[in-house]
Formats: sequence, structure tokens, C-alpha cells
Amino acid sequence: WSTLSESTERPIVNSITFNRDRTCLIVSTSVGVRIRTLESIHALSVVDDNNNNNNNNNNLTYDVPLLPDGATYSQLLHNTSLLVVIKPSTPRCCYLYNAKNPSFPLAALLLSAAVKRVELTRRVLTALTADGRVHVFHMAEGGEDITKSQSSSNQIISKESRKALRPTWIQTLNIMHPSDSCRNLTRGMDIFNAGSYFDLSPNEEQPLLVCKSFNGTSGTIRVCDPTIVEEVRIISNNGKNNNTSSGNVSVGSGGAGSTTSSWDYYQNTPSKKKKRRIQLVSTINAHEHPVTRMLIGCSASGKQSSSSYLATTSSKGTTIRLFGLPRGDFLWE
Repeated sequence: WSTLSESTERPIVNSITFNRDRTCLIVSTSVGVRIRTLESIHALSVVDDNNNNNNNNNNLTYDVPLLPDGATYSQLLHNTSLLVVIKPSTPRCCYLYNAKNPSFPLAALLLSAAVKRVELTRRVLTALTADGRVHVFHMAEGGEDITKSQSSSNQIISKESRKALRPTWIQTLNIMHPSDSCRNLTRGMDIFNAGSYFDLSPNEEQPLLVCKSFNGTSGTIRVCDPTIVEEVRIISNNGKNNNTSSGNVSVGSGGAGSTTSSWDYYQNTPSKKKKRRIQLVSTINAHEHPVTRMLIGCSASGKQSSSSYLATTSSKGTTIRLFGLPRGDFLWE
């Protein structure tokens, strides 16, 4: 980065994101990822008011070189050093890096299509792909907090504890309604925006995942608890898999009318008769038109466990609606 700062050719910025806590700015460029804390930037501006000779490098947190192609998208776990990166050369793969030692990836998650957005907490990682699927992973065995097996919360990933990071695939949720199309879903930069088509609660006390639903109306939203996994029995008849319980059924690669998916049986052999699903908490009929934005927030007091909210809008773009979570009670329009 110091060499680049002296060069006339600057890196190309591919995306700019915030972490879930909104405490760090993450810039993905053609040469890597640069992370800065917002508190240090504010402190730097205060110091500059009194001392104009302050060094601009004081607000730098991490520089992660990823040559030769850099990163198209990246996300940070809270204010830790665990970084998720999507590279231009392998858009279907999520790479997990230790930002303090990025010489090798800690893990690589291969998904069904190009990854457009990733959100993560200490227990759950979710990734949205271009084929209209949300892939749910547990960061640790049993959906536990990944930091429990680490000696320090500020340095949750180290070379010695590399084996502790083994994300486990849980389920793939299809968010493509029969009236939707993948072309509209991935058109332009819209899918990169926070809250596009799904959102993951940053609150570790009340983990919730909200996403579009493939069944019901195009304005239907599913509210799930990604940390609770249920096993359902699968009965195979003439090569067709029928579910013995009523719940979310993932739409398959055969189109919107399909109810099977090869990703639903990822890491499972065909002989097994059980399938994992995250717990469905509620279903919200949010809009008459296709829902495109959803964001989970909380009251000003910061007590997310007692006052979590969901703000939504549709493709029409004229109405914002607010719902209470996790039940989905309508509150305001």
C-alpha cells in the first residue's frame, strides 16, 4: 500500500461496506482490502483540529493484500480480524481470512453461483448468490459462538487455532418467487446494498434471519432463527424426495415449480433420510408488490432483545412498512 501511495496509478475500488456493528469501513479494491475503524477516523479529525501535523496512517486498522486480482466484496465479523472475501477470479467461493495474517485462507466455501453479498455473526454466516439462494452456515459446531473456543475475543483467529474454524453448511433457502427472475435480482449494483432481499440480525442475543419467500405472494417474508436446526425425515420414492413434515421447501434448479435442490443435500449422501432446516419463526405478508429491501434494527435504547424491528419496502418503492420481530406484528406505514 505504501508503494501504491507513491505511484500515480491507484487501486480501483470495487465495493465499500460497513461491518454489522457499523464501526468499521471496509473497502474492497483491485489489490486487496483496506479496513478502517470509524472511531479512529473521528479521533483523527479531532486531533487534526488541534494539530495539523498528525499522521494520516493513525486511523488505519488493516491492509489485506490479495494479489493479483484483489477483492470484489468483503465483510468483517464485528470488530474482529475475521474477514470474508469474494475474489473476481473465483466469484462462487467465499474465502475466510485472518486480516492480521492473510498469507493463507482459513476456509473456502464453494457455493452454487457467484456470491453477491455476505453477512455474518459469531455464530452464523449467510451468503446470497446470483441464482437467488441464501446459503446458511454455522461458524462453529452446533451453532455456538465462534469465540468460545478462542483465548481472546480481539484475536479470534490465529494460526494455531486454524482448525477451530470449520463452517458447517446447514441449509440453502430459495428466495426466488415464481414471478421473479434472476436477471432482475442481480441487475446493476442493487444486490450489493445492505438489506437487499435478506438481512441477518447483528444481535447475538436474538439471532434472526429474514429473507424473501418463494411461496405465498411475492411480498412475503420469512423470519427464521438460523441457530436452531431441525431435522426432518425424507422418504425417497422412485428417485423423488418427499418431505414428511410441513415447513420451508427449497426451490430447486429446475425452476420456480421445482421443490428439490442438490444444495439441500450438500454434505449428505443419497442414502440418508434426514435433512437439516433452520427453524421458521414467522411469515410476514409485507407488501402487495415484490419485496426488495428488508433491514433489522432496534430501538434507540439498544435493547435489541426486547425491541427488534423489521423495515421493508417493495419494488414499487412508495411505501415503507415497519414490523415487530420475531412475530411480525404490523406497527407502522
